[in-house]
Amino acid sequence: MCHILIVEDERNLSAFISKGLQKSGFRTTVVTNGWQAITLSAQTVYDLVLLDIGLTEIDGWGVLKAI
Repeated sequence: MCHILIVEDERNLSAFISKGLQKSGFRTTVVTNGWQAITLSAQTVYDLVLLDIGLTEIDGWGVLKAI
C-alpha cells in the first residue's frame, strides 16, 4: 500500500484530498506546516509527498530542499 504525505495548511482541502485517496486504497498522513513535514519525512519513508508551495513559516520550496 502506498503511503502519501499531504502537506497542506488549509484543513478542508487536505481533508478532501486525504479522504479521496483513502477511498482509493492509499494510506495518508496529513500535516499542516513545513516543519512537521520535514520532521516526519526524516522518520518515515513516503511513496509520494503532496506539497503546498504557499505554506507559512517555511514554504514548500524550503521543505523540498530540506527533504
